[in-house]
Amino acid sequence: MMPGNISLRVDIDFEIGLVRGVPYLLDVLAQEDITATFFVTMGPDGFRYNTKRIKSKNYLQRLLSFNPVKIMSTFGISYLFRQFFGMSGKVGADHPVLLRKILENGHELGVHGYDHFWWAENVWDAEEDLLRKDMEQGVAAFQHITGTSPHVWAAPNWRCSQASLMLLEDFGFSYGADCRGYAPFRPKIDDWEAKIVQLPITLPCLHEIAQHLHTKDHQRIINHFLSRIQSGFNVWCIHGYYEGVLERALFHKCVKAIKAQYQQPWSTLQELSTGLDQQAVPIGRLLKTHLSGGRGKVSFQGMEE
Repeated sequence: MMPGNISLRVDIDFEIGLVRGVPYLLDVLAQEDITATFFVTMGPDGFRYNTKRIKSKNYLQRLLSFNPVKIMSTFGISYLFRQFFGMSGKVGADHPVLLRKILENGHELGVHGYDHFWWAENVWDAEEDLLRKDMEQGVAAFQHITGTSPHVWAAPNWRCSQASLMLLEDFGFSYGADCRGYAPFRPKIDDWEAKIVQLPITLPCLHEIAQHLHTKDHQRIINHFLSRIQSGFNVWCIHGYYEGVLERALFHKCVKAIKAQYQQPWSTLQELSTGLDQQAVPIGRLLKTHLSGGRGKVSFQGMEE
């Protein structure tokens, strides 16, 4: 049974996901012969700011589904202490060796914002100059570490606006990975049409499935995930702090289940991008919507025009 390609993207939001999660994920990916696309937040670790979201019902449910006790024991007292007292540093910018290791292992690497928390909370209303500043800081940190400019940007929390998408063109990124959806498309907002193609996340995240089904049963989560794989285009997003630290066994089981059902379908997002005729990619409205098991609204691909 053969689907289209499955592209695995790894979002690194927090330092714990980079320092503790990435080494594990790199080992698993090497073992399973998978090349992935990593998106790393380059600036401040905003883990502690997530307490401001507690008033959100969906976020509280997510936190409880993660098991706060497990978070404390797995993340470690040192990390949580530094977070609580505002002593955390920068995510990607403070760990150049790990970013270079991602590249040395043959994976694609892009920027997942500079200040992840700020972007997620402000992008829809922020002025263009503030969005540009965040992009400039993220790009500069990437250039300093790798010696090259990033060719792709992935918006934190999968939230983007017309202003941020226009900036993708100014920075010369080859494609965008800023939203959720079902196929490659060029976003349209009001009368404006993007030139750069978006490669949206099409598959549900494992933590979203767990929350949506109200289960911790690995097999139920994996079965639901497998049922969502479609012929054609598939992008699966995992997170360094979740699959790389909290739910390592679940992630590895899911990878093995995919490989047992399908035969080597993996490719990077860059490989998908280079195979597209960007001018022939359909145009779709960019919407805001809630996802099952998710928190708040995200940018989402609307119907083709």
